[in-house]
Amino acid sequence: VALAALRGITLHLRTSDPQSLVNACSHIDICRQLASATGDNALLAALAAFEAYISLAVPMGHMDDRVISTALSALEQLATLPQSYTDARDSVAMALGKAIQMNLAA
Repeated sequence: VALAALRGITLHLRTSDPQSLVNACSHIDICRQLASATGDNALLAALAAFEAYISLAVPMGHMDDRVISTALSALEQLATLPQSYTDARDSVAMALGKAIQMNLAA
């Protein structure tokens, strides 16, 4: 549910409205609490990468729709993949982190 709400909020991030960023970070925090409660380190890493991206990109007005779409898809994959798929989950989280780093460095 929190990821679905986060997907909806990201539509408003393109406006660089500070309240949209606050709302998105609030939903990320809810997701982080759920991931922490279940010991889901891959989801925690992906959420941290996405939060870092929007925290930098939104104020600068440099939102990249491809990064947002990729991040949300990765978060949804991590939310649905069983925790026993450790290698796959770690790969998704690492790939997202690298994609975000590459975009921020560009």
